[in-house]
Amino acid sequence: TTFGYSADEFLHLSRNDAQTVLDLAFDYCEAGFVAEALSLLDLHHETPVDECAVPNPLSKNQMTGYLKAWLTRDPADFEAAKAQSPDHFFPSRTEERRILEWAQAQPGGDPHASYALGNTYYDLGRHEDALAAWKLAATTDHAQSHRNLGLALWNVSRDGEKARASYQQAIKCDPKDARLVSEYDQLCQKLNRPLADRLAFLEEKRDLVVHRDDATVALAALYNLQHQPQKALDLLLSRPFHVWEGGEGAVLRQYTTARLLLGQEALEQGQPDKALQQFELATDTPDSLGEKYHLLQAKADINYWIGRSYEAKGDASEARKHFELSANEAGDFSEMAVTAHSPLSYFRGLSLRALGRDQEAQGLFAELAEFAREGLQTTARIDYFATSLPNLLVFEEDLQARRDAENHLLLALAHHGLGENEEAAQHLENTLSFTLTEQRAADLQREILSPLAS
Repeated sequence: TTFGYSADEFLHLSRNDAQTVLDLAFDYCEAGFVAEALSLLDLHHETPVDECAVPNPLSKNQMTGYLKAWLTRDPADFEAAKAQSPDHFFPSRTEERRILEWAQAQPGGDPHASYALGNTYYDLGRHEDALAAWKLAATTDHAQSHRNLGLALWNVSRDGEKARASYQQAIKCDPKDARLVSEYDQLCQKLNRPLADRLAFLEEKRDLVVHRDDATVALAALYNLQHQPQKALDLLLSRPFHVWEGGEGAVLRQYTTARLLLGQEALEQGQPDKALQQFELATDTPDSLGEKYHLLQAKADINYWIGRSYEAKGDASEARKHFELSANEAGDFSEMAVTAHSPLSYFRGLSLRALGRDQEAQGLFAELAEFAREGLQTTARIDYFATSLPNLLVFEEDLQARRDAENHLLLALAHHGLGENEEAAQHLENTLSFTLTEQRAADLQREILSPLAS
């Protein structure tokens, strides 16, 4: 019997769930009933888990084998525990941690126990201990051990190249895991790896990339950054998307960017009608993207380019209308907060200039520069509960460095608007040394080299 129930009654009531078995086995051990604990574990191992409408993914758990080995100290039981797959091994109980520490300390070690220990240590905030455990775990071909080690090498010790090597090993161990591909590219983005290298990697893994929204958007962004907007647009229109936490607006942003770049290409080629069509489609997003722009979405950049296309068509009235719409916008919404200035302020200034209001444009660019300089003197912090910051989803980042890069971009835009291209280039270099993935920085770099928005 088990706690007053027959074996059949217990198995029926508990569904032979491993988590229930572990709770009861540890209770037996604490009370000194080791034989009863072993009998319960044997019963669990000999009996299939009952099917149910909502199955427990941990209804079978490696820990029952490790508990048996710990209780018997039988080498055969220990070898059987070590031979289990380490997949989905997430211990949480204090007793489990102690048993796994014992397993890890046995002659020859136990990489799977080390992997599980790393999981629980990291969850407890014992990050250095987790890093040490995953180093011991990453001696096998278990992909997740190498993945977790890579994550810790970046988040704990900021060793980017070793982290990248661990992810490469993880992908080698499991080349069909799309999450590893996506996370590896995110890490390469944090390391500011060359865009061409990242693009080549994602194109090589395209069959996996297209199964994930985040990886698909990353590939589209790289196409836009490499000035291949038609490829970005075709990719974005090739499949449906679903909004994910931390990725709100990401698909829309790349769709709009692709349309704007295509429109600018058409303007350069002397095709204002084609350009106007692309600019007007910039926020006319198809349902397949999974979300829509808010009615109050800032459009200073879009209206500026629409104005430019009408100007090229010789329609001064419509051009003026859209330049005024652009110039009259105020503020923006960034990182879950309202901000007085953003890169869109640059297009407000360009629109003022297009309207012949040069003094106002100069004043706006000067105000944008002062706003950015004040930002550089401010300590960056997140002072609200935020779960939707895409830069903080997997790999930690130097928030101050990121905010500084954003402010250097604003300064670059402001100086460019003021006609001070040498200063603009200096600030732009500060941004690009931190990140090559800021579209506005890439646009400005092309603009400095080949002026169009003048």
